Formats: sequence, C-alpha cells, structure tokens
Amino acid sequence: MHGRRKQRFRATVIASLILVYFLMWVGSFVRSSGAGMGCPDWPKCFGQWIPPTHVSQLPPNYQEIYADRGYDQIEFNPVKTWIEYLNRLTGSVIGISVIAMFAASVYARKEIPKYSRRLCALVVALVGFQGWLGATVVASILTPWIITVHMAVAILIIILLNIILARATGTRRPKIDVALRVATVAVVVQFILGSQVRQMVDHGAAATGLLAIGKIYLIHRSMSWIVLGAVGFLGVRWVRSGFTGLSLLILSPLAVQMASGIAFSQFGLIAALQPLHLTAAAISIGTMAYAWTPPR
Repeated sequence: MHGRRKQRFRATVIASLILVYFLMWVGSFVRSSGAGMGCPDWPKCFGQWIPPTHVSQLPPNYQEIYADRGYDQIEFNPVKTWIEYLNRLTGSVIGISVIAMFAASVYARKEIPKYSRRLCALVVALVGFQGWLGATVVASILTPWIITVHMAVAILIIILLNIILARATGTRRPKIDVALRVATVAVVVQFILGSQVRQMVDHGAAATGLLAIGKIYLIHRSMSWIVLGAVGFLGVRWVRSGFTGLSLLILSPLAVQMASGIAFSQFGLIAALQPLHLTAAAISIGTMAYAWTPPR
C-alpha cells in the first residue's frame, strides 16, 4: 500500500509537469498566432463562459463594448478566440492536477520528504498566482514585460516540479561537476537573452527581419554555439556515465532549439516555430533542475 501511495504521487507530478510543458507550448502559440486578445475579458470570454463561434453570437456593438481592448480596430476571429480559450482551459486543468498532486503528497507523507510536500504547496500557490497573472496580461492588453514575468513564473513552476519529481524518484543521478555547472549557466543565460529577443519581437522590432533587433539578437545567436558546445559535451558525458535517458532529455531539446533558431534566421518562420523553440528551452531548464537535485 505504501509503495502505491508513492507511485500515485509520482504519477501526479509527472502529469502536472507534462501539462505545464504543454501549456508552455500553447501559451507561446497564443502569442505567436496573435490570439492573445482572442478573449478580451477574463475569466469569461466576451462575457460568456463558453466562447462564441460566430459573430452573430455577439452583441451588434461588440466592437464599441471592447474598444479599449483594441476591438475598435479589429473584428471577431473565432479561431483566435478558441486558441486563447484552449490556453485558459489547459491552465484550469493544471490547477486541478497540482491540487491532486498536493493531496497525493499528503497521502504519501510517510514515504516522501516533508519539504516535498511544502514544494507541492508552493506549486499550488504559484499556479494560482499564474492564473492571476494571466488575467493581468489580458487587462494590460499584452504588455510584453508582464508576459515575460508570466513566462518566468511558468519556468519556476517547471523547475520546482522537476525537483519534486527527482526527490520522488530517488534514482542515481550524474555528479554535479564543472560540465553541469557550465551547461546550466549557458542555458539560463541563453534563455534570458531569448526572452529579451521575444520582447522585442512582440514590440515589432523584427518586422523587417531578426537582424533589425540589433545586438541582443546577435549575442543570442552567437551564444547558441556556446550552449551547443557546453550541453553537447554534457550530454556525451552523461551517456558515457550510463545516463542515456537524461542525456536524451537534454540533447533532443537542444537539437530542436538549434533547428528552429536556424529556421528563424534563414526563413523568418518565427510565428510557426516560436512555440517549439520556447518549449524546448523549458524542457532543457527543467532537465537541468532534475540533474541538480541530489538523490534522497
């Protein structure tokens, strides 16, 4: 019975982590597709709990009602509305999932460390805070720095969930050596630079190409080779030490990031591949957090 409790707890952590990664992809897709204001209010969407699918379901003067949200310049788009609504639904499911995770941690309290339960409680609080931030993003009409804070909180949740999972798993992990430290610093710095590039893209700085962004983009692009070297070396080191699965979790996202980054630069496919690029970066950071967590 005790073993089952721990297994159930671990399953809720894995489910929550997968959902958060999925939400990271959905959230980035919302932004890159221009669907951020698909629902101009919160928590309802055009004043309805189930979003409209056709303009006939809206008041005739809906553009006047939501003029302060930009609808005096745009028309209702059901596709964008439902993309944003999917984002909100996923967030609600995550809320349920992390509450179930916390309940499972209490149920398995004799088999997991006390601070794991505290981290679960913190994740529940952060998910609630993230929901409030999501409402703030809409209220601010997609202010880029608020979106960045929203994303930073999501990354923090991912880090905490990976730490909780690592402690719940209790398996052997790689040594915390120079290779892991260098790779971690490189990935974190690159993520911060990428966030700055993303903010400038949101501001329209890349309308004539990514090079129009300036030094930040050039540094970000050059830094990718440092990340490739550091993470690539770490991945090979992990394979040789018998951590093939963990190595795949760090090298696969790196390959996705490099490929999508090249596609950004050469073909301008920012909107199409940005969600994949960001989600891969989040998986890399999460894997680093897992590797840094010492076994129980």
